[in-house]
Amino acid sequence: LILLDSLLQENTTIFHTNCSNFYCDPVMIPITSPYDLNIPMTCSPHTTPLVMVRRALALGYQTIALNTEVSQNQFLTRKQAKDKAKNGDFLADFPAPPTLSLTSEDYPLLASRGLTPTILTRLTISITNNDFMIHYNKSSIAKQYDLLAINVSSSPCLSSLLKSSFRWDILSFTPSSVIGGVRWTRKLYYECVEKNVYFELQYSPLIRDSLDRRRVISHAHTYHSVGKSRNIIFTSEARSPLELRSPADVANLAWIMGLTENQGKEDGTFPD
Repeated sequence: LILLDSLLQENTTIFHTNCSNFYCDPVMIPITSPYDLNIPMTCSPHTTPLVMVRRALALGYQTIALNTEVSQNQFLTRKQAKDKAKNGDFLADFPAPPTLSLTSEDYPLLASRGLTPTILTRLTISITNNDFMIHYNKSSIAKQYDLLAINVSSSPCLSSLLKSSFRWDILSFTPSSVIGGVRWTRKLYYECVEKNVYFELQYSPLIRDSLDRRRVISHAHTYHSVGKSRNIIFTSEARSPLELRSPADVANLAWIMGLTENQGKEDGTFPD
């Protein structure tokens, strides 16, 4: 088993007498490589999350994380909610973690070895400031997810989050946010490392669009120049089966992304 110290599950909540803050006891989640920690629930209209998971397992993955994505802008105060249409794209609370029923017929390769896949749930929140914590702290549903990923919009946003007591597992980004997004420095990078935050590099944007390809590769090289590519994990973020690649192919992307061969194998996508 591979244990990533950043992949923590918050399962026990203790409130102060003023109920303004909460603390959670971290519990290690055993991660069996190879893994793909980003299979979006909002996949292509021509497929389903079940088909995506079956394809990933057929390619050799053993641990899959189903990713639910929300934006801070979708949460409104009660006063704001009264001014919005009831059918708008707004949320009163976080979506419940998805469930997926699998049988041995869905993972014949693992079943032939007497193994079963590990299906995790991941929540990704796109934020612009720390106001999202008001909704997250009040939500019992949000804390049911196994993994928490944060997509920040700017350097001040990330710095403010790091100064708080908030804990999360994965720092994500979108190719469009590379330009004008976080301005990385060595200090900022290692502050994330000290918080046991892992940096996500998604490979499916490299397949979809040439502009996204250049942006993701540029971002990966930024991680290498400021932080020697520490705490990097590769995920697919694939929205169709054709975008998924085998663990060995993903490990070979290490050289393109500025990592060494050993770092590519240590990111957890490559079987031991």
